[in-house]
Amino acid sequence: MTMMQLFAYLYAYGKPTSSRNTDVKNKAAKLCKLMITKKFVEYAHFLVDLFKEFAALSLKLQAKTLSLPTAISSINTCISTINSMKEQPVAGGVSKHFKPGARR
Repeated sequence: MTMMQLFAYLYAYGKPTSSRNTDVKNKAAKLCKLMITKKFVEYAHFLVDLFKEFAALSLKLQAKTLSLPTAISSINTCISTINSMKEQPVAGGVSKHFKPGARR
């Protein structure tokens, strides 16, 4: 499910004309409001970049020809990349659309 699909689903639940009970509608409406904030969108984009790094590391660690020095190097590279994400978005990542240091 993409973010847009999730938002559309929650929006449908939160509409006043929905047949859902009031508690469900209020929760859905509140979540929709949260999802359109800049902070939420930035965090979601950051997570996409973060999981891409973890996926790349996972593939490297699953290689049949992996040696211990290569594993250590791959882990250290991943840690460095993730630490650098705090200051500057990853090149080619989805977080590049936001200003560096704008995260709270």
